[in-house]
Amino acid sequence: MDRDNQIMRIPRKVMETIIEEKRQQAEGQKKKAESKILYGHISTQVQMVDYATKTRRRGLVEDIHDGIAVVEELEYIKECNAIVIPMMFHTM
Repeated sequence: MDRDNQIMRIPRKVMETIIEEKRQQAEGQKKKAESKILYGHISTQVQMVDYATKTRRRGLVEDIHDGIAVVEELEYIKECNAIVIPMMFHTM
């Protein structure tokens, strides 16, 4: 955690381990009750963390496109919102 820049990074291996544990728990629950699909949501944020510049900034339409590309590759994320509110909508 970088408190000065208000950035928290979760290592990929940690997230993969958590997801696998949850998937195994869901499999165990399938045997006990009705089938449950494990999925997550990605919420819409007001600001983006730009890791290249290590700053927070208002979102861009390109961020939404990037978010869609990422979600399409993640089988456990079935849907997402707009990832970020684009800067052009902040004044509306």
